[in-house]
Amino acid sequence: MNPKLVLVLIAAACTSVLGADESTDAARKDFEALQGEWKLVSATQDGKTMPADDVKVIKCTIKGDKFTITRDGKVAEEGAVKLDAAKKPREIDLPLGDGKKTALGIYELSGEKYKMCYSPPGKDRPKEFEAQEGTGRTLSVWEREKK
Repeated sequence: MNPKLVLVLIAAACTSVLGADESTDAARKDFEALQGEWKLVSATQDGKTMPADDVKVIKCTIKGDKFTITRDGKVAEEGAVKLDAAKKPREIDLPLGDGKKTALGIYELSGEKYKMCYSPPGKDRPKEFEAQEGTGRTLSVWEREKK
């Protein structure tokens, strides 16, 4: 998998949990539930599964309205983003690169696991958690780090 695409995948997956819309109880609850440290469990981009050796070295820390993605303990990405927990499925907007392009996605939080799926900039928001070949979508699953 292209290393640049891996970083975009990781940043998008983690940033998707931030910037919750304070106007809804659901968004506030999601935002609060996502605070802490997460490890990547699996990731698929455009039908290609990320190798297990890459998955196991990627982490995400969420503190306040900020996130930090690390790969092998080194900072790979930092930032924030917008959640809309009022939609079904719940929606996320992910500014990429210089912020001029935005990937549209969906997310789901279930206990100690979190998943998201997003389309590349310029493509429609996914309606389901699938990233088949030819869609350009990215699907990632995260699990809370146990202390």
